[in-house]
Amino acid sequence: MKNIVSIILLSTYSALAPICAFAEDFTYTIPDAGTLSFEIVKKADTGGHGEAIVTYSGSIDKQDENQWADNSCIEIPSKINHLGYIYEIVGIGPKAFAHKRNVKEVTIPENVRKISEFAFEDCSDLTAIAINSPNIEIDKDAFFDCLGISQISLGVDVADFDFSSFKWSESLKNITLPARIRKVDGLNSLDNLQNINMKSSDEEKKYECYDGCLYSADSRCLLLIPSSKCGDLKLSEKLEDIAGGVWQKDCKIDRVIAPAGIILKPDLLLNSPVTQVLLEGPFSANVLHENVNADRPMWTLKTHCPNLKVYVKKDALRKYRNALKEYQKYNGNADQVKEDNILLDESGK
Repeated sequence: MKNIVSIILLSTYSALAPICAFAEDFTYTIPDAGTLSFEIVKKADTGGHGEAIVTYSGSIDKQDENQWADNSCIEIPSKINHLGYIYEIVGIGPKAFAHKRNVKEVTIPENVRKISEFAFEDCSDLTAIAINSPNIEIDKDAFFDCLGISQISLGVDVADFDFSSFKWSESLKNITLPARIRKVDGLNSLDNLQNINMKSSDEEKKYECYDGCLYSADSRCLLLIPSSKCGDLKLSEKLEDIAGGVWQKDCKIDRVIAPAGIILKPDLLLNSPVTQVLLEGPFSANVLHENVNADRPMWTLKTHCPNLKVYVKKDALRKYRNALKEYQKYNGNADQVKEDNILLDESGK
């Protein structure tokens, strides 16, 4: 019985003891920056090739904050020759760069498949990261407390990417997506994001960007408005629909500009915070023609805003007002539509 108790106590003590094992198997020095530590995760085969990950230096619970030179720009190598064996770098281990506050830029090579938890924790000077790996898994806390990241560069072959790991950054206001990307997630988690752009390309795209927002490839569906985009939102002239959830609770858009040629469906602005709409096109381009009576066009906008104002061209003002009255007469649902005094001349008169 005493032996059993001893074993239990020993196990409990081991669980509570600080982690102080040395993870590194070899190192690599980057000139004018510092030294990277690596852990072998797959031994070299008969052909002389193995795999390794970037790891912490020394004790994981006592990281050396001053390991790197000030404003270090770290380009992690894709392969390293160690003792005659070639090791492919396939990951960034837990806490590999934790608390390295003087690291400014990091480039991740194409072979890296995973960035582990807290890999860059508290890298307060980190402002830019380049990711060249086409398929990479990034732990949700990999960039915990990295407040200063303002630039994320994705390689041309990146096809699937989740930005939620960068939710801690208060400086990330602009993002440019590679043309070949096929799936993008986590953009809604970036509270300070103002603009989304896409690199130009003649290749077939899955997405398109217009006025800093994310659209479907044909620009017919608005998929996402950046969390901190504020003021005016100019819609694509090809727009036909808005995806569910686009109008977030904290959306800061207050005016929508609808270009000539667009047809605004009645519920397009429902659940939005928009207080003003500017219709730039002629009357016929912005009117909904009901099948019941196509020769008498009808028009309306449904919204939760009690003070919505819609500005149209002066020469189309009467036509819009008549079309709104036709909608009210046909629909008979006064609490769902606005009175005709919402329609104003675009000059404000």
